[in-house]
Amino acid sequence: MELENPSIESDQLVALGGFSIPFADIVILESQYFSSGHTVLGALGGVIMLPVASVLAIIADCNTAEATIHACHQ
Repeated sequence: MELENPSIESDQLVALGGFSIPFADIVILESQYFSSGHTVLGALGGVIMLPVASVLAIIADCNTAEATIHACHQ
């Protein structure tokens, strides 16, 4: 369940739309956050993987008989 604009009022978690739940009934509470480190690593991984995937695709294509004759040995 995702709450929109949650706030704390006495011993309850309250959100828009009249939703409220006592803290005693909450089993797990998660919070989303932004991690610049994960974002940078993800972008860097994408930048590295694109050329690697391209080279592997070219190598795989050159392993077929027809491609070997026409494109890979010119």
